[in-house]
Amino acid sequence: LCLIGGLVCLLPITYLALSCWIILVELPKRVRVADIAFIRACSFLVMRFHPGKEVFTVLFLIRNVLIVLAPLIPSSSASLFLMAMLLATSFGLIAYYKPWRSLLSTQVDMLTHLALLLILQMGALAVVDVQEHV
Repeated sequence: LCLIGGLVCLLPITYLALSCWIILVELPKRVRVADIAFIRACSFLVMRFHPGKEVFTVLFLIRNVLIVLAPLIPSSSASLFLMAMLLATSFGLIAYYKPWRSLLSTQVDMLTHLALLLILQMGALAVVDVQEHV
C-alpha cells in the first residue's frame, strides 16, 4: 500500500518536470521550426498568457507545489512565512508583468492573491506555537 502511495505521489512531480521541460526547452525550439502540431498539443499550458510570457506557467506550477508543501515544515511560523512570501512574490510578479491575456484576468488574480494574503495573515494571528519539551 505504501508503494502504491509513493507511486501516486510521483505523478504530480512528473507533470511538473515534464511541463518545465516542454516550456523551457522544447517550446522555443519547436516555435523556431514552426511545428504547429506540437504547439497545438501543448497550447493548454500557454494559451492563457501573452506571447513571450510562457515562463509564468512554470512559475505558477512551482508556486503551487511549494504552497502545498509549506505546511510540512515543523514550525508553524516558518510555514506561514513561506506561504506569505510565495503569495506576495507571486502578487508582485503578476502586478508588474501582467502575464494574463486579458486585463480582467490579471485583476481577478491580483484580487485573489490579496484575499489569500489577508486570510493567511488573519489566521497567523490565531496561531500559537507550542514549545515541545523533550
